[in-house]
Amino acid sequence: MFRLQRAALALLLFASLAGQADPRLLDSRRLFFIRSNYNRNEVVYEALLDNGVFDIGRPVRGYWILHMKGDALENFSALEDRLAFGLVIESATPAQVIFHLRAARDRKVTARIEGEHVSASALIRGVECELVGLIASVDARGMIPSVNYVELIGHARDDGRLITERVTR
Repeated sequence: MFRLQRAALALLLFASLAGQADPRLLDSRRLFFIRSNYNRNEVVYEALLDNGVFDIGRPVRGYWILHMKGDALENFSALEDRLAFGLVIESATPAQVIFHLRAARDRKVTARIEGEHVSASALIRGVECELVGLIASVDARGMIPSVNYVELIGHARDDGRLITERVTR
């Protein structure tokens, strides 16, 4: 079970925040993505807005885009939601949401509405960055894939420089 949690953590760290519109289109509400070397599918996180502000009842959602199945959308399984990709909302206002992924309790993500754009930020190497996504290196040789490491990718909010951090367990 611990191996499954590690695999879920790696995949979880590859997320991109997005909007309520069709996620296959470039969308100003997309927050971040999670991708891996395991397959072409990705996990996407998006902001859910109501009249230009966060829907306080459900401000952020995550789901799969199954590129290997014609870009079909799929909700997380109960196990994926509980161990890895599910999110925990810590606070929500109409303009800002703070949450973390179940697989990364120590990595807080702050989603903000900034004009017509929604962004997600997190600390990467101690610098507040607009989160772009996470890439997981997955070892699929066993019955249950395990995560070797996760690479966090973002742009520093102060000067826009690209910052990455490799997280290993």
